[in-house]
Amino acid sequence: MKQKVHTKGSERFVQQSVIPEIKSLYPQMNEAMQKIADYLIDTEDKKCVERASELARRSGVSTASVSRFVKMMGYKEFRDFSSKRL
Repeated sequence: MKQKVHTKGSERFVQQSVIPEIKSLYPQMNEAMQKIADYLIDTEDKKCVERASELARRSGVSTASVSRFVKMMGYKEFRDFSSKRL
């Protein structure tokens, strides 16, 4: 898994992409979740997605599907998931 080191002031921290985890869970996902996964894997402007409703609109699924996707990924809510590097 690739790690990216960021520097913020004098702090250094490492963020890992969740894309490899999305790819590993892909076969277990239903059709709606796969649409979300495809969007996140294939689209470069994914960093602009700040709301579950926006991700739902962009990937062509319901907001409820985004919520289920986020839970499948192991996050309590979309805000926690969206704070990770994609």
